[in-house]
Parts: sequence; C-alpha cells; structure tokens
Amino acid sequence: YYWRVLGYDGLENNSWSENYTLTVDSHSPGVTLSLSSPGIKQYETETITCSRIDGLDTNPSLSIKVTSPSQEVYTYIESPADFSTTGGTGTYSVNCQSYDNLNNLGEAGSTFTVSYSRGPAGSGSGGGSNSLISTQDNTDETSDTDDDTTGGAIDNIKQEIIEEVIEEVIKIDEPAVTIWNKIKKLFIRILLFLKVVDRV
Repeated sequence: YYWRVLGYDGLENNSWSENYTLTVDSHSPGVTLSLSSPGIKQYETETITCSRIDGLDTNPSLSIKVTSPSQEVYTYIESPADFSTTGGTGTYSVNCQSYDNLNNLGEAGSTFTVSYSRGPAGSGSGGGSNSLISTQDNTDETSDTDDDTTGGAIDNIKQEIIEEVIEEVIKIDEPAVTIWNKIKKLFIRILLFLKVVDRV
C-alpha cells in the first residue's frame, strides 16, 4: 500500500508529503527438506538439507530439529546438517522451520530410521570383534585341553582292564571253563565301559 499526506493552511495553500509504502505480508517462507537416505545405521551419517525462500525477506531464519524415539532433540542452524548417533534405534523425525522478519512461519518435515550397528567400519570396534573371536579361540583351546585330559584318563582305565584280563588268564591253575567265564565277564565289562564313554 502507498499513501501520502496533503496539508492546507488557512489561506488554502497546500502541499503533499512524500510517498509512504506499507507492505502487508501474510505469506510464510517456502521451505523444502531433503534427506540423504531413508535410513542409516548407528555411527553412519544422515545429511539433512533444508532450503527456504521468501518473497519479501531476503534472509529468513533457519532451524533444523531432529527428534529421537526417546524424544531427545538435536538442533542445527545451518544447512546442510550432518546427523550421526550411537544412541537408540528406531524412527527419527526431522523438522525444518523458517521465520521471516514478520514472524510468518514456514516448515517442512520428514523421518528416517536408525538401525543397530556393531560399530563404525574400520574403527576400534573391529578390535572388540577380534577380542570376541580370540575369546572363542581360547575357549576352544581349553576345550581341546579338557578333551585331551579326559582321553588320557579313559586310556588309563582301558589299560587297567586289559591288565586285569591278562592277570586272570595267567592263572592257568584254574580249570579252562572257569578261566573262559572270567574272560567273558571282563570283556562284558569292557563293552559296558565303552558304551559309557560314548555317552560322555
């Protein structure tokens, strides 16, 4: 709107003032929002780009807010903004706001997801993984050692049974039938022992 003032004196002399301009702005800044990816993993980066334009205000404000599933809010005042988190997984919301010099608000929103990651690629987290593998290797070695110990004990018991068989056979002063029956009993003991070992 434009206006000027006309003034008169008592003798009908008049004069116009300079022109004045009144601008009525009811339009919000136009805001566009874009994300580098619909979803990232922990330790990865989501790049958030927010642009704004206003027909009258050449430099409207800018604010980018990222809200986590647990309602934590991260605020950025420049675009593009790089967001990365080691926190909770789930859906994160993004809101970009812009105010012009008359406080008209323009905004745009979007979402992206954050999924679980064991750690950043090529970082110390890999060492953690190697430690886990090493722990497993050590467990295997311990298990092997235990197996060796158990196997040695079993061999000793086998040897004792065999020696007992030989001692019984050597007693040739007994009748052949008696000796044979003893041998059969001892072999039955051996077979039963082997079945128990197989179960272990």
